[in-house]
Amino acid sequence: MPEPIHAQRSSSLTTLARVDAAVVGGGPAGLMAARALKARGVDFVVLDKKAAIGWPLACGEGILLHEIESLDLDFDPRAYGTLSHRQVFLYGRIRKRFSIDTFELDRPRFEQRLAEPVLKEILLGTRVNDVRETREAVFLETDRGTVVARVAILAKGPDNRLPIQLGLASKKQEMVVAYGGRYEGCRIPDLTWTIDLVEGLDTLSYFWIFPSSETRANVGLGYLNRPNLGINLREEFAKVVARHAALAGARMTLEVGGSIPVSGAIDRTYSDRILACGDFAGQVGALGDGIYYAMAAGKLAGEVASDAIEAGRVQASTLAAYESRWKASFSGPLEAGLSFRRILDWAVRAGIARPLVRFLPAPLGPAILFGGHLRRTLGLIERTLDRLAR
Repeated sequence: MPEPIHAQRSSSLTTLARVDAAVVGGGPAGLMAARALKARGVDFVVLDKKAAIGWPLACGEGILLHEIESLDLDFDPRAYGTLSHRQVFLYGRIRKRFSIDTFELDRPRFEQRLAEPVLKEILLGTRVNDVRETREAVFLETDRGTVVARVAILAKGPDNRLPIQLGLASKKQEMVVAYGGRYEGCRIPDLTWTIDLVEGLDTLSYFWIFPSSETRANVGLGYLNRPNLGINLREEFAKVVARHAALAGARMTLEVGGSIPVSGAIDRTYSDRILACGDFAGQVGALGDGIYYAMAAGKLAGEVASDAIEAGRVQASTLAAYESRWKASFSGPLEAGLSFRRILDWAVRAGIARPLVRFLPAPLGPAILFGGHLRRTLGLIERTLDRLAR
């Protein structure tokens, strides 16, 4: 396991700092935004509550190979993970195989490499408690003092309060609650990824085994949270682990858990002086896949913020370019995946998930979730089901 990288601290923020741009969050979205700002020579700071880059780990670490390669990083991402060509999709005794190039990141090591060009601008151990936007600036109240910025890029992870407070969202996000961790002692021939649509829970639930070698994997269980479900996540996780032969005798070496927004992007991802990206903006796939979307959105946010600062026109009319650009880039897969997920959840609750899964061709799921296929058709089905349920 890699040693955590601790960024340098600056005493200049103990009372007050004034910068052109402040990035809140030092994960994939925030680091990509910071790299874009750095490349353009913008005066900025990154604020993150964590004590070290990449820790604590809070996700399944999976991404498609073509997605990470499309980001045109200045280093080879293949040095920070494991490539797999085989996947299996399960639902009870239904087993479907498909093939797509997937990549399991060692996310802490990857984020540490991603952070290298901007380490001097990162302030770790700095929690942002409040964000106030005025006509003149954005005021970020931290536990170490106030940061004043012309533009703030918010990439701080899931938050159901702040987007509503800032007028970027009108309601709370739907959340997937997830638990799992890294496992050693697995038996995973051919580095096969497993996605198990779990039977027996009255909500859409999925279990994953994403290998980083034939004996190591990121393993987890997530379910779509709704009121009064009464699910004990750790108990259900243990039951599913016991059903998978690949995990017999394996042991958890790192515990991971958290919530993931899965109801699509918030109403608006920009204002006069704020850009929202990553999990904070709801830019997450239907089953919780968010690393690529976070990185792509963070890069765009940094570029648009830099343009506005350089032009001396920090206002909604210029920052709106960010929303136009990310929607042109990846709104199709997000919307198609969201409709697909809602149809699956309806099928689970209606007790017809088994014939639906049996009927679907194996490659169709990835084509919808990652390629945005059948976006309009799925949207029509979703709206029809919604009307029938009323």
